[in-house]
Amino acid sequence: MINEYNVEILGKNGKKNKYNVQYADYKCHCGKVFESRFARRFVIKSCGCRGTKFKKKDHPRLYGVYTNMKTRCYNKKVFSYKHYGGRGITVTEDWDTFDKFCEDMLGSYYQHVEEYGEEQTTIDRTDNNKGYGKDNCRWVTYSENSLNRRKFNTKRMVFLEHKGKRMNLTDWAKVLGMKKVTLIHRHLKGWSTEDILQPVIKPTITHGAEYAKYKLKCKCKKCEAFVRVR
Repeated sequence: MINEYNVEILGKNGKKNKYNVQYADYKCHCGKVFESRFARRFVIKSCGCRGTKFKKKDHPRLYGVYTNMKTRCYNKKVFSYKHYGGRGITVTEDWDTFDKFCEDMLGSYYQHVEEYGEEQTTIDRTDNNKGYGKDNCRWVTYSENSLNRRKFNTKRMVFLEHKGKRMNLTDWAKVLGMKKVTLIHRHLKGWSTEDILQPVIKPTITHGAEYAKYKLKCKCKKCEAFVRVR
């Protein structure tokens, strides 16, 4: 059996340590046979011949992108496997290590982060029918990533054009500082474009409402009427 790191398990060798942990023999991609703990999930990466130029502690989020990418393509137990590995989507052999992945994508990653922020940076495949590789991958925002889905239906995406700008509801919500669900509800009610994009005006708290909020007693007739109606 060979894992995604090109390491072959030769079998258990019968050895155990003082904690009763079993050991097995492995054959590294470099050809060397070595001994290590028996791993049920088989995540042995190498015999130690692979150096780590880029460490995950220095680039934790980028390392998370890399591991999630490989998990979607090779772990059959995860839900998203059917959309990636189940369709034949794989990671190029040039990215078999995190070091090689960083050599190709680290520079462009931090350029995108500087412009859009780390929380709005995700990896995207230009052609969804091809695998992950340098020629087919780029960094985009989550909004752009949602527009490049395989089963994306443009009829379900609502675009509004106002003052020469045409954007979807997600982008309009970010520009206006509003909640997306507010714009969706307005659109479903049949509001015009100008009314949909109108900012929410919060009503000012009246004297009676302030007293009713804190359950205070007020002698004025307006407050008594407000509390009585409420």
